[in-house]
Amino acid sequence: MKKLQILTVVLFSLIQFSAYAQTDSLEVKSDTTEIKKKKSFSITFGSDDETYVDNDDDSKDESKKSRNSVRVGMLDLGVSTFAYDGSLNMPDELNYLDQRYGKSLNIGLHAINAHIGLCGKNKPQIFNLATGVRFTWMRYGFEDNFRLLEDKDTFEEAIQYTEETQKRNRLQASYISLPLMLNFTSKPNRSSKSLKLSAGYVHHILLGANHKSKSEEFGKQKVKDNFNLNKSVGMLEVRVGYGPLNLYAQYGLNPMFRADAGPEVTQVNFGINIIPR
Repeated sequence: MKKLQILTVVLFSLIQFSAYAQTDSLEVKSDTTEIKKKKSFSITFGSDDETYVDNDDDSKDESKKSRNSVRVGMLDLGVSTFAYDGSLNMPDELNYLDQRYGKSLNIGLHAINAHIGLCGKNKPQIFNLATGVRFTWMRYGFEDNFRLLEDKDTFEEAIQYTEETQKRNRLQASYISLPLMLNFTSKPNRSSKSLKLSAGYVHHILLGANHKSKSEEFGKQKVKDNFNLNKSVGMLEVRVGYGPLNLYAQYGLNPMFRADAGPEVTQVNFGINIIPR
């Protein structure tokens, strides 16, 4: 009988060792037969409702989130405009910049959004830093009737007016954007019931620009040029929201155009985050 007991213990130990060897990422606790999966960070698409079990926590707790996470697929949609001397109203000498706001779009695709928790382990991450990579499109629809010519020394020199009413007159600039944001989330474990506040800096690097126009005189035209746009623009960014509703605003710290090559205006964007961050 004693040999049978010893054999049973040895056999049970071998079964435990085999189960452990086959699952490097699983921890087996013989006293509670509890299995927990180790995970150092989470990846989510769009929504940030994600639970996890911390590596160093001895109890299964699905109410906590990983300190660090990577999210993809967020989308901003709003209006692109510009300010002169802190005002959105253009002076008379810059009335050629008057906009059709319905055709002045701001689109931001958050390709990668990495969050770095600032609170201690096993604690809700109320504060975190966010960085990543975005692609941003700033589109400006103008009221005046003109087209833009390429390879001119200034933006004003590129303007060629037409007396015919244009159906389309818009300038588009594309950027790769690098953000650094400080985030506050009141309820990290319940995003749909959480107040969210963010503030930080976004650096835009110009990828390219083009101008599209359409009139009976010139027909449809698309001109690719940088139109003396500043190739590197920094912007302050703030975000505020509750649950799935999140609003954003950006204000330029650098001129929209190169020095002495265009009007002294700064870019302003605002809108809504239609796919939650």
